[in-house]
Amino acid sequence: MELNLDVAKRQKWKELVDVYDVFDIQDMARWVLNILVRRKVDLDLTSNVLEDGIETHKLIESIPSWADVKKLVSNVETLPLDEKIQLEFLWEVMNNLSTFSRNANISDSFSSYFKQYFPDSIDFISLMSIRTMNGFGLWDSASECLGHGLYPSASFFNHSCRPNMVRDTGMRAVEHIDRTFHASLIDMGSPLTKSEIISALALQPSVVFTALETMPKNTRLHHSYITLTQKRSARIEELKSGYHFECNCERCGSEWTEEKETEFLETFICKGCSQALIPLEICTRCPNILEVSLLQ
Repeated sequence: MELNLDVAKRQKWKELVDVYDVFDIQDMARWVLNILVRRKVDLDLTSNVLEDGIETHKLIESIPSWADVKKLVSNVETLPLDEKIQLEFLWEVMNNLSTFSRNANISDSFSSYFKQYFPDSIDFISLMSIRTMNGFGLWDSASECLGHGLYPSASFFNHSCRPNMVRDTGMRAVEHIDRTFHASLIDMGSPLTKSEIISALALQPSVVFTALETMPKNTRLHHSYITLTQKRSARIEELKSGYHFECNCERCGSEWTEEKETEFLETFICKGCSQALIPLEICTRCPNILEVSLLQ
């Protein structure tokens, strides 16, 4: 059995060499580097506790940590063999990247830091699976996805095809991050001061949830993981293949009528991007606005 897996792995790796171009690897390395920086922030922030006492304790409690990320659902046990082999290939690639950037304020190679935090492929595969299950797309005003982020607290909100919240991911300072974050803000080779840690965290894009409607106290909160204009069968299939669960929300249930479907689509869905929208609000993705006549 191991021999067959070995043969399958070698064959798959040969195919993957042609699948990923240099830009794919660079984008992946940037994301992984951000994870490495955040893990370093965790360690250095903890080391500052003895010096700063209560103030630093409050800061630690206010931000998600690597421990919070590891608590998120990965469903790694459901990954098909091909996907596991693909992630092992990426882990091997990351292990052999030579440098960050010519202008980077870092003396060692990317791979040396990568190996420090991901000495074997198991944790890396788990991280990438967590990213797939829990990652939030970082979209700009032109509806282009510029990357992905992990927000542990936000990941505890479940999905519904009839959400009662809309999600927006703030993209402030993205250009600044891309230009300077790895080159001058963080020196991976030395401990970070508290001011450097706060500066690094301030540059991270934020995620904001807004209620679509007035809700009574103790209402369960949901947002949507997918495009909401799809038919029931297409939504269920996308959630099953992409997130490994079968949706049984109100809208996917047998009591959801055509009248309810029409009212929901006309009231809460943006005509421009098919995402959830607060009635009569400007869509932050398009922008677009629903006509008042649709609500009358």
